[in-house]
This record gives sequence, C-alpha cells and structure tokens, in this order.
Amino acid sequence: MIRIFRHYVPRWSLLMLTLEAAIFALAVQVGVQLRFLGIAVPADDPHIDALAGRTALFVVVMVGSQGLTGRYQRHLDEGLVAEALHLGLSFLFGALGMAGVFYLLPDAFLGRGVLALALVAAFVGVLFSRRVVVRLARSGAMLRRRIVLIGSGPGDAWIRRLVADRPELFVAGRWAMGDDGEGLTDDEIPQVTGSLAEFVDAEHVHGLVVVDADAVASSGAMSELVACKAAGVEVQQVIDFVEQERRLLALDLISPRWWLERVEHPDRLPMHSAGKRGFDLIASLGILVLGSPVMVAVALAIWLSAPRSPVLFRQRRLGRGGAPFELVKFRSMHVDAEADGQARWASEDDARVTRIGRIIRRMHLDELPQLFNVLRGQMSLVGPRPERPEFVPSLREQVPLYGERMRVRPGITGWAQVCFGYGASEQDAAAKLEYDLYYVKNRSLFLDLLVLCLSVEAVVLGRTPSAPGH
Repeated sequence: MIRIFRHYVPRWSLLMLTLEAAIFALAVQVGVQLRFLGIAVPADDPHIDALAGRTALFVVVMVGSQGLTGRYQRHLDEGLVAEALHLGLSFLFGALGMAGVFYLLPDAFLGRGVLALALVAAFVGVLFSRRVVVRLARSGAMLRRRIVLIGSGPGDAWIRRLVADRPELFVAGRWAMGDDGEGLTDDEIPQVTGSLAEFVDAEHVHGLVVVDADAVASSGAMSELVACKAAGVEVQQVIDFVEQERRLLALDLISPRWWLERVEHPDRLPMHSAGKRGFDLIASLGILVLGSPVMVAVALAIWLSAPRSPVLFRQRRLGRGGAPFELVKFRSMHVDAEADGQARWASEDDARVTRIGRIIRRMHLDELPQLFNVLRGQMSLVGPRPERPEFVPSLREQVPLYGERMRVRPGITGWAQVCFGYGASEQDAAAKLEYDLYYVKNRSLFLDLLVLCLSVEAVVLGRTPSAPGH
C-alpha cells in the first residue's frame, strides 16, 4: 500500500493507472498513424505540434472516466464478458467527455477518425492489460509481500482473513517470543527460530506485523525489531496493518490510548475544514443547478403517485457534536411507515418503501434535497451518515467509540456507504463504524473525492457496495 493524503491506495491501483495512462497516450499515436496511413504529412504541419496537448487531454479524460466508474478502486475479476461490458461503459463516458472537451475547446479537436481509432486501440490495450498484465503482477513476484508475525493474539483472525483475500500477501513465519498463543497454528505458519534479523534477510521479508505489543515490550525483543527496522524492514502494529490493508479501523483491536494518540480533533485542522466547507458549498450549488430538472421530475413522480401525500420527508437527526437538525429527503416510504411511533431501522429491501421510492432509492435520488442541509452547514457532501436520536443511546452503550463518528459533520454519502451500504441493525452499525472511524482519522479532500467517485459508480452501475480494492 502507498499512502496518499493520509489514505491508503493499493499498489495495483497505481500500477494500473500508470499503465493505462501510457496505453491511452499510445492509442492516440496509433489512431493518427492508422488514420493517415499512406498519406504524406509535412514535418512542419501545425497539427503535429498540437498533438502532444491533445494527447494529454485524451489521457486525462479517459483516466478520469475510468476512475469515475471504479476501475482503479476495485479488483474487477469478473470474467472477460463482464469486464468488457464495464470497460465499454467507461469508454462511453470517456467519449462523451471528449465530445464536451471538443465543444468547449475547438482547437483541441482530434478528428472523428483519429478519435474512433484511438478509442478502439485503447479498448483493446486496456482490456489486455486488465486480463493479463495486472493478474500476472498480482499473483507473481512483482507485488508479492512477505511478512512475519510478531507474537500472537486477537489480531490473528484479521491476518487470516487478509491472507485469504490478498493473493499477494504471504506470511513467511511467526516469531513467537516464547508465547505459544492461539490463532494461526504452527502447521500453517513456520516458527522463526534463532535471530529474527537473519531470518528476515534470508527470507526476503518486507514487513513485520506486531500482533502482541505487550509481549514485545516485556520480552526484551525490542532490539531485534530495531535492527530490522534499521535495515529497511517496515514494522507495524497489527491494527495499523489492518487499517492499511482494509481501509477500516478494527474495533476489537482499538485501545483508548491508540485512538487518543492517532486522531486529531477537527479544530486542529483549520485549513482542511475551510477547504472542505468551500468545496461543499461550490459542489452543492453546482449539483443543485445541474440536477434541478431531475429533482423536479422526482418531485412530480412522487406527487402523481400519491397526490395527497407530502413530496418531502423530514426527520430529526444528530449532526456534529450530537447537535440535532432536521434532515430533508424525497419521500420514498409510505406516510404511515411508523404509524405506531416506533423507530425502525431502514433496510435495502424495506417493505415500507413505495414503488417510486424503490426506484429513487436505488439511484440515491432521494438524497438530493439534503444538499440544502449542506448549504445550511448542517451536513457535508462526504462524512458519516447522520443517525436518528432514537438509536444513538443504545449504540453508544453497545458499540465502543460510536460517539467519535460525530467529531465531523455527517455526510450525504460516506466511506461506510460506499464500502458497506445499508445498516439495518446494531451489528451493521458496528461494522459501518469501522469505516466511519477510518474516515474520521484519515479525512482529506482526496478521500472525499474518492468517495464521490465511488458514489457516482454506485449510482451509474448499480454496484453493490464492497470495500474498494477487495
């Protein structure tokens, strides 16, 4: 993993982005050569000098289209046909984007023939790279990472899941320090005997993951770890390793001391807060202007389906610091959904949802009126979803650190929404909290933009949320 603006990005994503940028640039050259095959072009033709800038625009637009459809956020091991279809959709958006660029910047026009040939060449190149190059890299030595576990403990369960999910991750051994422990057995992982530094060097180990920090502190093993770190081997606590690999904070591994030391209060990041607020205002106004025809159509559809029922739905939620506010949405449930006054969790296939509501919820159009909450400063575009006050006391009691998600403004969408989706129970709330806490700890405008891209992907492709990179 590589950390960019506090967020962990998989190496395969950067590899794929770099490789595809090169493919897009090469595709323009292929398109030009095929289009003018057999035609002599003067060396001083002005179009030759302009080709570099036009190629750069093509690369930026196509890479952006790939990003907006989730091509760099997820492993797309879906089979050749499904992958070709999703790639085709991404290229359709890219072609529309290029048409928009040509309309705004006529001097950047590549020519219909060159553009068509470039798109075909790029499609073949990208599909080939996805199906062959990246898979070979992930399963081979190029991205293989060898780690050694230090001690054993509750973090072993997380390591087991990571090894199962990550073909490139390999546990070379465990340094038990005299602690037999439980978890992954000796049959599964060879025990490190003798010098840890010698084993690390002989086995070409990339990192050490400390599963039992207390045992390290009490066993006199610190000098071995310091020697390994001095040799360039990364040493991490298991909670940091899980955060890096899964982009979440494991609740069962967090200690109060770790949280206090690692998480900064929003008021200590004034530049980020100001930049985020400015982005929220500009983006919200832009979406309201561009999306106003859609909002009018949704409102009309709701009113026609039930003329005597309200179009908007208002509900009390808790915002930053637990401050209450009135959230506004398009009504997607029957008016008497909670006629008995009993608050209930919403679920993905909720029986209380109307026919129109099912459509607008699937496309997340019911969330659009919350842009007015953003303009009022009650919400942000990206952040933990605001919870109903009826559920919060129980959640605070049952779920450790639940109140910490209220350090920041709640959002229309969020890291937990694009990674987990709907939560319909306290157990789901605990699972989503692991993603919310990751966002609170690592929040940045870069992460906000990534969440927005994944949200666009979910709306356009109707993709079921799952942790990006999985």
